[in-house]
Amino acid sequence: MMSDVFKVEDGQSIYDLNFPKRGYGKYLLRIVDPVSGHSSAQVFYAEYPGWWNNSDEGTEAAAMLTLEASKKSYEVGETMEITVPSGGIGNIYVTVEKGDKVLDQFWVAAESDHTTFEIGTSEEMSPNVYVSAMLIQPHGQDENSLPLRMYGIIPVSVNDENTKLEPVISAPSEIQPEQTFEVEVSEKAGKPMAYTLAVVDEGLLGLTRYKTPNPWYTFYTKEALGVRTWDMYKYVMSAQTGEMASLLAVGGDEGLVYKEDDEANRFKPVVKFLGPFFLDANDDITHQIKIPNYIGAVRVMVVGAYEGAYGSAEKEVQVKQPLMVLSTLPRVLGPSERIRIPVNVIAMDDKIKSVNVKVTTNDLLIPLGSTQKTVKFSKQGDQTTFFEYEVARQLGVATFKVELQSGSETAFEEVEVLVRPPNPAITKSESKAVLAGESWNYNYESFGIKGTNEATLQVSRIPNLDLEKHLSYLIRYPHGCIEQTTSSVFPQLSLNSLIELTDEQEEEIEANVNAGLKRLRLFQTQDGGFSYWPDGGRNASTWGTNYAGHFMLEAQSMGYEIPVGILAQWKKFQKAEAANWARARDDRYGRRGGDLTQAYRLYTLALAGSADIGAMNRLRSDESISDAGAWRLAAAYAIVGREDVALELANRPIEVEDYRELSYTFGSQLRDMSMILETLTYLDDTEAGSELLEDIASNLNTGWHSTQSRAYAMIAISKFIGGGDAPSEYEFDARYNGSEKGVNSDLAIHRFSIDQDNINQGIVSIKNRSEKMLFVTLVQTGMPVEMNDETINDDMVMSIVYRDLDNNPLDVSSLKQGQDFKAVVSVSHPGIKAAYKEVALNQIFPTGWQIVNTRVGAEDNELTGAQNFTYQDIRDDRVYTYFDLNRSKKKSFEVLLNATFSGRFYKPAVFCAPMYDERIKALQPGGWVEVVERNFDQASAN
Repeated sequence: MMSDVFKVEDGQSIYDLNFPKRGYGKYLLRIVDPVSGHSSAQVFYAEYPGWWNNSDEGTEAAAMLTLEASKKSYEVGETMEITVPSGGIGNIYVTVEKGDKVLDQFWVAAESDHTTFEIGTSEEMSPNVYVSAMLIQPHGQDENSLPLRMYGIIPVSVNDENTKLEPVISAPSEIQPEQTFEVEVSEKAGKPMAYTLAVVDEGLLGLTRYKTPNPWYTFYTKEALGVRTWDMYKYVMSAQTGEMASLLAVGGDEGLVYKEDDEANRFKPVVKFLGPFFLDANDDITHQIKIPNYIGAVRVMVVGAYEGAYGSAEKEVQVKQPLMVLSTLPRVLGPSERIRIPVNVIAMDDKIKSVNVKVTTNDLLIPLGSTQKTVKFSKQGDQTTFFEYEVARQLGVATFKVELQSGSETAFEEVEVLVRPPNPAITKSESKAVLAGESWNYNYESFGIKGTNEATLQVSRIPNLDLEKHLSYLIRYPHGCIEQTTSSVFPQLSLNSLIELTDEQEEEIEANVNAGLKRLRLFQTQDGGFSYWPDGGRNASTWGTNYAGHFMLEAQSMGYEIPVGILAQWKKFQKAEAANWARARDDRYGRRGGDLTQAYRLYTLALAGSADIGAMNRLRSDESISDAGAWRLAAAYAIVGREDVALELANRPIEVEDYRELSYTFGSQLRDMSMILETLTYLDDTEAGSELLEDIASNLNTGWHSTQSRAYAMIAISKFIGGGDAPSEYEFDARYNGSEKGVNSDLAIHRFSIDQDNINQGIVSIKNRSEKMLFVTLVQTGMPVEMNDETINDDMVMSIVYRDLDNNPLDVSSLKQGQDFKAVVSVSHPGIKAAYKEVALNQIFPTGWQIVNTRVGAEDNELTGAQNFTYQDIRDDRVYTYFDLNRSKKKSFEVLLNATFSGRFYKPAVFCAPMYDERIKALQPGGWVEVVERNFDQASAN
């Protein structure tokens, strides 16, 4: 068809092969070295985009032959009997297979109606083998209607008792808290074994229905068949009795399935792990274990192994005592709230008549009455008494300790509760351009709850680059889809190219990045892509997969360890998607960014060292490729060393139209400009890049921007500044924290933190000793207890009503304790703009109200709207609901609640907006609410 001559440099080369317009079909590509005569060839197919696939078609196999075994499982030494249907003529070829080996093979003469043969079992057959049989009948026979060739296979389990251990646990059935008890371990048959010992809270194990592990089921699980069977029968004989039926997979592949910041340690479960230990034959070992202050039940577990034999055992031990206490607090608390805390005193002995109850707390809980009471008992039972507290106007972990004493009997309990901010952080910034030789002074005052205040002084040679504000926004963003998870950590990879980091900051960034990498596994689908939400099933987000993969590759290049298997699976997915991409498929819903998604995919494959040159060339030759797609594809060509092609593709306008995409690629003008800047960095075009950098910095600090836009802007800026020539130095004097410091810096941004001793108020000043203008910004953050919000309905209408379970309207400003009710939020699209995608509804509830998770026992709840959302995240005190909203449509969402604790609590504002365009939004203000105590059968108290 054609021939050409080209040169190979440095052992490799890329050749552009152009096809005629109707050049589809099968081709042979042959390359010959004219000097040595060495040649290489490959056959490939060319087809119209979107029509190609590499699936095997027309596969034929033998007709099915059904085998039957006399038992489902055999012990080693027993004889298995296998029965095969047959027609009285021909022969049966039998094989016994395990893993990738054939253990035995023989012929059996076919008998009338059916044929039965025997196979002896041995240790090497454990845990299972596959018996296959191929019935072959004479050509041209007419004695029966069976096909001339039939094939069947059956898995057979073979049990070897020598591979099993039976550990024995001897321990008391009941113990008391803070007591040391003995656990004796032995093996039932006196076999030696190595083992580990664990003692774990049954309540914790019950959360996941955790079963005591037995390694035997892992090491001796049903093995997959690795032997492939085929023949040339149809080609030799050409005597089939009709179209062959497909042979289904037999299975047996279990072993192949790839299956802010205090924190209150609210629940302190018992988790003790000891070992490994070795037990000699016919011996036993006794362990001394001390149980902490705990009431409930623990499970003692032993897992043993020795020379290919495995086993486990468990025993439940109750932990209780004559006098016990159980205090009940909300999952979280809020500043300035008031709460009445119930303390349940339990007497398990008739001798206990009077119990002294004493409560101690840290400074986050301020008592509003007595902290000591006496509870009287006439018989065994429990009594409830109450203590009232006000939460301090600060954040942290509140501790609540209850101590009981009745004669010589004592008990205590200590509970930690997180005091969280009821409202999001507010960020304020003051910026100034300081000319050469001039100074800037600014007096500041903090705002918000004590302990939430931060302030940072930034000096930069780049205008409008408010790094602190945008990084804080990304880290604190409450939602967690694949894009937002990636955006929260991706920019942190290259922060050191912008600012000087302390050792503590570097450690924090490393921890954040590792946590982000670990979280990505929650999103990975079976085919290797990443879903939009965690555990999102089979549907991958194509842009999210590109973006997360890009992050992983950049992290790996910086020395971070990627979770095992996740990158290989991602790469496999990307290759398949790149090969199968077609514009018609991506454009059929009118989405923008179809070729940009493909270009970004090809860019990530190039970055991974697995460039798909064919797919790159196909997209390059697409006359309809968008400017954004061309710029991204140019970066891919630059990576593989084809700068000439990259420059050709980049010969396009740098200007980007103003737009916002609410889903799919989550694009915007700022995001696309940032991707262009990244490409200019690859092309070493510092002149055009510098101009674009200033435009990006200006755009970044104008209006509202999504996580995708902010993150990619910071990524691109970091790469451009970090990858370019050494930046020019600048000098200035900075006064902060009560002292003055002279600075000579070549960093893009120089940052100073205001310490806590000076955070409430102070003065900062900068004197510019450089010859060029410097840009100074003071960024302050704080979290208020109350927000002075007004109702907002910007291109979205939201209403909230509260109803009892009979659907009667309910005034929640004052509720009776124990009241069940529901919050009903309705969100409407006014019909002016296009459909809203990826809308987030943020509901944070008063800490005295408890959320009833309707996903537990869902068959019993009658709440509506369960199918209205795409994803819902229910946490301790809040519910995040995510959904799409079509034009002129309305959706309602209900959350079932209970007024559990009496007191006075703050009800935060409810906010709703598309996550990628918060110019569209609705807000209902918050306020204070009460829960009035109900009548309890209270203990007599002094």
